[in-house]
Amino acid sequence: MQSADDRPARTRETTVGVEPGSMRFLVVAHQTADSRELIETVERLARDNAGSTFTLLVPAAQVPRRFTWSEEESVERAREQAQAATDGFRRAGIEVEHATVGSPSPLLAIEDELRTDGSYDAIVISTLPRGRSLWLRDDIVRRAEKEFGLPVIHSVAHSLKVAAAS
Repeated sequence: MQSADDRPARTRETTVGVEPGSMRFLVVAHQTADSRELIETVERLARDNAGSTFTLLVPAAQVPRRFTWSEEESVERAREQAQAATDGFRRAGIEVEHATVGSPSPLLAIEDELRTDGSYDAIVISTLPRGRSLWLRDDIVRRAEKEFGLPVIHSVAHSLKVAAAS
């Protein structure tokens, strides 16, 4: 029997405490930054919260499926993901206020961004499905909500572009 996180779905997300209206969203993603599901989540948030702004934060996590990697390689990969996601958001009619590369740890990256600019109203975290996601294994979604006291919207990407999956 498949769990709910393993079944294909257009978008699987959880929204806690987000009220409609103009808001500032911090969107946190790495491999899933340019996924269809994340773009759909952000489109819905933009539609439901007219005038809202989006900042994209891509942690410079290690390059997946490699035995060795360098910090420079991780930062470059995160920059590529940020650019691909920004392009995808813009094609969908969503303007990204800015995109930035953060610490390899998603929680430290969020903490650094909130320290730099604490005016966010909610955090969107995009992950792979349970069983494939290191972020879910490390309970990043729940920990972010607890540690930062902001509503967290969790988007699960079941489809990755070829470039994002490599």
